[in-house]
Amino acid sequence: MPSRDTFLGIDVGTTGVKATLIDRNGKVIVQRRVEYSTLHFKPLWVEQNPWDWWKATRAAIKEVTEVSQEGARNIRGIGVSSQAPSLLGIDSGGQPLGNALIWMDRRSEQECNELKTLVGQETIQQISGNRIDPYYMLPKLLWQKKHQRNQYNRTTAYIQANGWIIYQLTKKASIDVSHAALTQLYHIHQQNWDDALIYELGLASEKLPDIYRCMEVVGQVTAEAASLLGLSEGIPVVAGAIDGATAPLGLKLIKPNQAFEMSGQSSGIGVILDQPITHPNLALLKHAVDGQWILKGSMSHPEGPFNGIVTSWMGEAGKWMHLRITKTW
Repeated sequence: MPSRDTFLGIDVGTTGVKATLIDRNGKVIVQRRVEYSTLHFKPLWVEQNPWDWWKATRAAIKEVTEVSQEGARNIRGIGVSSQAPSLLGIDSGGQPLGNALIWMDRRSEQECNELKTLVGQETIQQISGNRIDPYYMLPKLLWQKKHQRNQYNRTTAYIQANGWIIYQLTKKASIDVSHAALTQLYHIHQQNWDDALIYELGLASEKLPDIYRCMEVVGQVTAEAASLLGLSEGIPVVAGAIDGATAPLGLKLIKPNQAFEMSGQSSGIGVILDQPITHPNLALLKHAVDGQWILKGSMSHPEGPFNGIVTSWMGEAGKWMHLRITKTW
């Protein structure tokens, strides 16, 4: 008799959240999507309300479970992926301290310039595998420490979009390794928070949550969340990953030199690596599978703030990836 076990996947995207119920063979049983708004208070400021993420997630899950009630009863695990990176601090009671600054936010250009002077482009590249840019979490964090000091001081944990949903499900603050690698405070070779860099920048290491492998269990669905969502209490919830790390996994691409394309608010081409290799015009990501990496070139929607900047990344990506796939290194 075939297994009736099911699994619930949640993806917190840039414009909406998707909830998908699949069986043990990866076949989609039902999927639902709910949108939310993006806030533009000033030019280059791009924020989202984390409660909108949770409201949309609740709605999407309830739609899924109503369509497949038997499938909902047999959920054996939950995973959450998301847009990345974001800056979202929560206090000791788990309340968000303002809106999340999402990946599109470019307000921290000045902090990037200060980073280049204080630490240096080469050092940040060696630590994180990526160049200094407002896209990453570190410049956003430095901006908040300077301009929103009260929020910074009250923060007990900085989590990502998927971490916020996981917190609502389990009441545990966490960050998966793929998101950690995009903070620029994670050392890609030491594979942990870089305490020396954190100290040099005057940041508080205790505000950074424990790092989990993408498929590692963070906690279980609480009784409160189960009642709210119509799920069973105690379902294991894994740490999840950034959307760019789960895209190749969904395509069953886990081996070096395999390439993929993913499209959304941001689109790009990536190639899988078995070791971190950096390029000044490309983004290095951690694959959802342990030991694998992704080098990716991206470009945003034509009306997005990256237009003109990351389009050149895509051109570089195409050249580099052609060499990577066809040449023996």
